[in-house]
Amino acid sequence: MNTQVPKKTLVDHLVNKYLIRSIDKPFLVCLLKCSIIFVTAIAIFAFPTYALFIFPVHIIIYGYFLGPFITMYHDINHHPLLKNKTADKYLISLFGTIYGMTPNTYFCHHIIMHHPEDNGYKDLSTTRPYQRDSFKDFLKYYSEFIFCLFSLSAYLKVGNNKQKKRHANAMIISELSYIVVTIILLIINPIGALAVAVIPTLMTRSCLIVGNWGEHAFIDATDPTNPYTNTTNILGKFNKIWFNVGFHIGHHINPTKHYSLLEQDFYDNIETYAQEDAIVFKDVHFPHIWFYLMTKNYKKLAKLYVRLPGHEQHTDDEIIQLLKERVHAIPKQQNNLIITS
Repeated sequence: MNTQVPKKTLVDHLVNKYLIRSIDKPFLVCLLKCSIIFVTAIAIFAFPTYALFIFPVHIIIYGYFLGPFITMYHDINHHPLLKNKTADKYLISLFGTIYGMTPNTYFCHHIIMHHPEDNGYKDLSTTRPYQRDSFKDFLKYYSEFIFCLFSLSAYLKVGNNKQKKRHANAMIISELSYIVVTIILLIINPIGALAVAVIPTLMTRSCLIVGNWGEHAFIDATDPTNPYTNTTNILGKFNKIWFNVGFHIGHHINPTKHYSLLEQDFYDNIETYAQEDAIVFKDVHFPHIWFYLMTKNYKKLAKLYVRLPGHEQHTDDEIIQLLKERVHAIPKQQNNLIITS
């Protein structure tokens, strides 16, 4: 019986020619889909008379693709996508900017600072000191996170690491340049500037803040450096749509592991997750976890909680008690004395 070799598509040719790894084809597909936003971004400035009509279309496109884009963008910051390093850098900056990620800032914050500090007290986005089911504490966290540019720069400049200092300088220059360009655009075409720059930047950063809160909401105060009890996993449908976004514990244990391997890694080590009493939910996303915490809907969280095999099976009431214990603020400690100021 003759078997026909499937014809290669244009995407397949692009993968073979430009991508470092063929398994990153889903990222390329995602980028191609997300690129439609450039049409409305250009149109809103090219045809300012119709800006009010183009505005909602642009925002709808932005909102529709934002979820998968953030996860894809996260992964290509961890793993370069293109063979050409210069092209890869500009690709990340270009797509990042149009979706609200100012150039260099995400890489400096997430790759250079967040992962090495692992939600510890030197992590500028740490959730430890906050009561993580308190909206008041979240607002404080939000204000400190969203305005951490200069504290992040100071963090990167500690010590004699020249590469970190270069990243810090590039981040400050990029951020200030972005602000200047945004102001100019607001003068030229305020509706276009709001659609292309102001709203995406505020919305994307807010999503990142909410997401990080959800990811690192449940922490065992007796062992806060334990990666299994310092963050949370989610199983189910959102991983299929958003590149295994829910396997956050495994990602923190090994940040260089490719997203496509995280699910199998979880199931290969599920006994360890159970022994460590890791928090795992199903068919929920981290922003949903944030919402249920802000509304103190622990009954809903208990229903979404996954009872791992090989571990004592908690009742719903016991799960609620466990979750409440894991969201308590953990004050900074120094020389075994708790600092509350």
